[in-house]
Amino acid sequence: MKHILLTVLFLLGLLVDPVQAGTVSDANMIAWWAPAIFQQDDTRNPLARENVFTVVNYDRDWRGNNNWENLSYYPPTPAVYYSLAESDTHYFIGYYLYYPRRTGRNKHEHDMVGALTVVKKGSEKFGHLELLLVFSDNNWLTVKGSQVWCKNGHPILKVSDGNHEISNERAPGPGGAYPRSPADSQAAGQCGYKLVDLQELWQHRNDIGPNRTFNRWGYFDGDSYLNVAAPWAWEYRRINWLANPAEILQRIKGRAKQPVKYLSNPYAST
Repeated sequence: MKHILLTVLFLLGLLVDPVQAGTVSDANMIAWWAPAIFQQDDTRNPLARENVFTVVNYDRDWRGNNNWENLSYYPPTPAVYYSLAESDTHYFIGYYLYYPRRTGRNKHEHDMVGALTVVKKGSEKFGHLELLLVFSDNNWLTVKGSQVWCKNGHPILKVSDGNHEISNERAPGPGGAYPRSPADSQAAGQCGYKLVDLQELWQHRNDIGPNRTFNRWGYFDGDSYLNVAAPWAWEYRRINWLANPAEILQRIKGRAKQPVKYLSNPYAST
């Protein structure tokens, strides 16, 4: 009888999804894969505020067409938005850098760029990185997980000054900005950034019209430019970034479209 019981327990162990052994909280998963950001700055103006990634309401209001001007009056605090979707096989974690102003060529109000980390579930506690997909300056960059440059375990995002183009390269030197714990003081976290749930911006998605957050669905209102989009308006080959990240992965890997089982995706209806 004892032998039979041990056999049953062994077989049940084989049926347990190995991901369960590595299950961690969403917050820890998001912080673990958050990028190490190397933001370049204008050497002629080392304190240029247009190169500080921050939140859309950094100026304490949700009006979009005054963000350019208000940089002179409200010092932006470094912050990165994040989103999380989970399927039965992967985590899809998006990280988004918002800038109130873009300079260099094609100057305009607002700029938003980002990266999607595709993490495959497995026996590892935090899974393993299968793909990094980057969107900046209306261009896409895909990097296989095994080829992604990381520092201290975090995927590297090297961001140019002015137009905020993103590349994934070897760390250009010491430093870099990492996510800081909410317990950090401002002084302790001055070289880091705050992680902010994209839901904070998402809840304003229907705030559309003159002097509002958006001038049309997904596009920021602004005096100087009307085509800077929030992530729910981003599409990779006509596949929505937020609503269908698993389908994007299928397209990149050249697989035929297959049904996806999402365990959670708050943006599935976009």
